[in-house]
Amino acid sequence: MLDANLDQRVQVCKALLSFMEYGHLWSAEGPTAEAKKYLDQYGGPMSNVQWTLYQFVWHVWGRPSELKVESLMQLPEPYGELVTSLMHATKTGSQAVEAWLSRVKGTLDPESKLRRLA
Repeated sequence: MLDANLDQRVQVCKALLSFMEYGHLWSAEGPTAEAKKYLDQYGGPMSNVQWTLYQFVWHVWGRPSELKVESLMQLPEPYGELVTSLMHATKTGSQAVEAWLSRVKGTLDPESKLRRLA
């Protein structure tokens, strides 16, 4: 999905995973062995919403996905908007993705009222 450099893809994946409290599944080099385990287990303990977002993370990483747009559109807000705005940013270019990352990092602040996905 992203044609950007590795660092930018890692940042995007970690940001998305942070909403689920799974940011630790991605390292500076990419997915960890634990991340791959969750993928093999179809999300394991993840909720349906978390599993949908997790599949989208793998799509961002570059893994082929059978994730349907309707599943993404059914994500609760603000997560649906985060996903669709990221898709738009990736079509616009690397600077748009950087702007998306800046906006998202503000919502990941511990002071943020944004609820985490459970």
